[in-house]
Amino acid sequence: MRVQMHCWFFSFSLWFVSVCCLYLLFVCIYSCFYFNCFPTAVWCKIVFYDDLERMLETSSLRELEDCVLECIDKELLMAKLDQRNRQMLVEWTFGRDVLETDLNGMLATLTKWQRNCESTLKQLDREIADANARKAARRNEMTEHEERVALIKTNIESATHNTLMGMQ
Repeated sequence: MRVQMHCWFFSFSLWFVSVCCLYLLFVCIYSCFYFNCFPTAVWCKIVFYDDLERMLETSSLRELEDCVLECIDKELLMAKLDQRNRQMLVEWTFGRDVLETDLNGMLATLTKWQRNCESTLKQLDREIADANARKAARRNEMTEHEERVALIKTNIESATHNTLMGMQ
């Protein structure tokens, strides 16, 4: 039971670290979008689609609008899309301006975090393998024990049978 509990814990831990990695990836993608175009929205309440397409390097209007709508859904900004005039009317944005000089520090922090996640995942893999090995060893011990018990039981039954045969 203890080995199963450890395996469950390590499986949950592996799942949790994976979810954290996916969340970080999501944050990175939207941060890149945010940091590229939203500082423009801070000092300019109307952002034209052409400017957004150039900043985000999107290939289609649909892709641009999907990205903006997802940012609105994630509450990174409050804005209205004016498709007729091909512009975005910004009410507010969430976050702060990031200078280009800050990007190297952010990249270093994210890279360090990624290395830590990879190290944690490797450690979890080792511990899972160790727990599985202990589980297999315990299973082998239980099998050997059950075989010994069955042999002793057979010997006792034989001895009892022989004793009863001798009494008759």
